[in-house]
Amino acid sequence: MRITRTMLPCLLSAIVAMTASAVPARGQVHDVVVGVTIACPYENAIEGSCWSGAYWALTKLDGVKSVDKAANGYNCTAQVYPKDAGLPDPQKWAAQFKATVDQTYTFRGVEVTASGTVASTDAGLVLTIPGVKDPVPLGPLKNKLQWNAKKKAARQPEPDERDAYDQLAAQLKADKGGEHKVKLTGPLLTSEKGYTLEVREFFPVAK
Repeated sequence: MRITRTMLPCLLSAIVAMTASAVPARGQVHDVVVGVTIACPYENAIEGSCWSGAYWALTKLDGVKSVDKAANGYNCTAQVYPKDAGLPDPQKWAAQFKATVDQTYTFRGVEVTASGTVASTDAGLVLTIPGVKDPVPLGPLKNKLQWNAKKKAARQPEPDERDAYDQLAAQLKADKGGEHKVKLTGPLLTSEKGYTLEVREFFPVAK
């Protein structure tokens, strides 16, 4: 078949659509960060020689492909890279981590950044993430993962972080219940009811 200039826009659109459909679900869960607190007499942050034990334990968690070799000492966090698409299980990881390192380190939780579609329901906001089976209920920030090692406490939320969920809900209400595509970051929690994702920050994604 001969391809003419008038056919090129259609062909390019088809190629773009095929490429987009081939993007794995992992592309919608962009970042997975874990919080780790150390109990090391020679360090007051998750850096230096005391980090090696935590690094080794994180690499042994189910579903973890790799871990950044350097931790974030300011927030006492570390970036991990799961093997598969979908969301990790924070409770399972916490139990496995403790079984490996006992009391030397504390696994504080997991924060994820994911792209999806936010919608309003009778129970509140939910985020539908491509590749994740069920919509994830959203909530306001109550368990900030970032840690102040000197104060031995979670860092206080910034005003925009504290109000992020309400701001997102207000945007949906202004659009009369329409759906929003967003890139959202916050602590990921699990319970017998399933996942909950607390909204620390979000950014609109062009439709």
